[in-house]
Formats: sequence, C-alpha cells, structure tokens
Amino acid sequence: ADGQVAPSELHALLFPEWSGRADAFRAFLRERVRAAHDADADGRLTRRELYGWRQRLRGEDTAEDEGEDEGLAAEDAQRFEWHDGDGDGALDEDELGEFLLPRSTADGGGETLQELTREELRR
Repeated sequence: ADGQVAPSELHALLFPEWSGRADAFRAFLRERVRAAHDADADGRLTRRELYGWRQRLRGEDTAEDEGEDEGLAAEDAQRFEWHDGDGDGALDEDELGEFLLPRSTADGGGETLQELTREELRR
C-alpha cells in the first residue's frame, strides 16, 4: 500500500461492476442491504421494504405511498420492476445483487455508463 491510487485501482473504485472483485462486492452489498431492510426476514425485498427507508427518514407512515414524490416513486417502480425478473413483487438474492451492482449497464431506463479508457482516467 503506497497511499496512491493507480489508474487501474481508480477504475475498480469508480466501476466495481467491471472489476475482478465484482461478485464479492455484489455479495457484500446484498447482505448489508438485506440486513438493513428485510423487515419480514424472508430473504427477499419488496419495493416497500427497499424504498421505505426514505419515508421512515422523513417520519412518514410507510404503509401509505402518500407524500412520496411522484416522479421518484415512478422511477423507483420502473427500476424495481426491471430487476424483478420473475415478476413476483420481490427481489430475491440474485435479483437484489443485480439491482445493487448490475453486471451490465442496462438498468431499465436512464442513462448508461461508458467504461473509461486509461487515457480518460489520466485526465
């Protein structure tokens, strides 16, 4: 550890989904999010469980969607549904991992990330 970040290390920090440790990082994220948000401890996250933290943070009742920003709620629903591959209304282990750290840049809408070249990282 030299205290400096090399271009290849910076790339792994900015784009962990393209690093050699992506699967380990995905598993770490999945377990942390599931531990924090899986209210019924069934190992799967519903949209309400996954996004309910915003309402709890604002001191709102998570049983109702009222007060939720409509644009944000629609974006959340679209992204959630994109990753809910089997359409059962909950993200299982694999779906949650892909939701948190997709293997590709396709996320059901929104912008796509472009992999940076070494020259771009040096700028």
